[in-house]
Amino acid sequence: MEYFGESLAHLWFGCLLGMMAFTENESFRYDEKEEVMNILLMSSMGLSLFWAMVERTCNYITYTSKLLTNSELMETTGFATATILLGQKWADVCFLSVAFALGLIAMRKKALLAVPNFTIFLALSVAIFFPALKKTINPYAASCFAGRLCIAPLLDIYFSNLTTVERWQWYIFQSKHVKRFVILVTVVVDITFMVFSGMIMQRFQELFFVIPGFVIFGILWVCFHIVFIVTCWVFSRKLSECVLVYKAYGEDTKNMTRIMASKGMRHFSQISERLALCTIFSTWMLAAVSWQATNTMFFSFLFIVLPVEVTIHGLLHDLGRSIGGTCIGYAMVAPSNSYSPEGDVILLPSNALQDYISQSTDILNSMQRFFTHHLYFCNSRNVLLLC
Repeated sequence: MEYFGESLAHLWFGCLLGMMAFTENESFRYDEKEEVMNILLMSSMGLSLFWAMVERTCNYITYTSKLLTNSELMETTGFATATILLGQKWADVCFLSVAFALGLIAMRKKALLAVPNFTIFLALSVAIFFPALKKTINPYAASCFAGRLCIAPLLDIYFSNLTTVERWQWYIFQSKHVKRFVILVTVVVDITFMVFSGMIMQRFQELFFVIPGFVIFGILWVCFHIVFIVTCWVFSRKLSECVLVYKAYGEDTKNMTRIMASKGMRHFSQISERLALCTIFSTWMLAAVSWQATNTMFFSFLFIVLPVEVTIHGLLHDLGRSIGGTCIGYAMVAPSNSYSPEGDVILLPSNALQDYISQSTDILNSMQRFFTHHLYFCNSRNVLLLC
């Protein structure tokens, strides 16, 4: 009952902030009551920042692997519900709220590119998206909503003490059907973004310049995303295999790390991380050649696609850095004696022993240089030199 009441309160608070942000009543503009309301909204954001700092500094908070907290989910849902006040543009802002929530998830998971992506999202939303709506938006209410929700994920990037497996535990231990459903939803979102990107051909008259760029970068984007989706599918299958072994041999985070290392997840993650980075770059290139400042739906789906790709890239990056790998140790022992024809042991002269040791050392150094230059992600620490 307490959980239900708390959820309802956060839902109503998000809806109330949305109503304050989207209500267009000129009689209340520049009124003393509105000024007081704006001051209270900014004070609320400041108090939220102060309380979040106190909780983390005094260690009063318990970190979990959830994608969103109950308050974040409910307030975002309430804010998206209030978009019905915008009339025909309600869907655009609703999808923008989804993009905002996905940005919070990327930051909470400490994805490598989460903060730059979220910063660009906020800057372009203020500079391009809301002016394109041609609706009067209360910036204080919108800032209060965004500021209160993004404070905790931003601070958790520094204060969170969860390990990589603990931070991604919610996704890693999901069933294979949930993982595949997430991939299928990603495919649908990618296709929708591609459709909105193609609308540039209807909005520009200089098709001679638009079509070649869109076709070239569109083909590149499709190729990268096909490989990206296949990689995600294989990655989810490997994770499911690791979870099955984990459940069979014992529930321990360290065991899970060892299981993933034995399954080759480090090498797979390090290769796939580069592919995910190229996929993000291809999305930006396609968005650049098909940029539509007045198409707010295109903007919303662009920043729905990007946080998903950034989050997957962060997962691959974290696993590639934290999971151990497998290596091979080579030993070469220089002989210190020989045998006479009669079978007696004869000690080698000191100069001959020194020559053997130097020859063995040269061979081991050559092997190390070979591994360093010809094996993927191999450095001096991956080769064990035993003398």
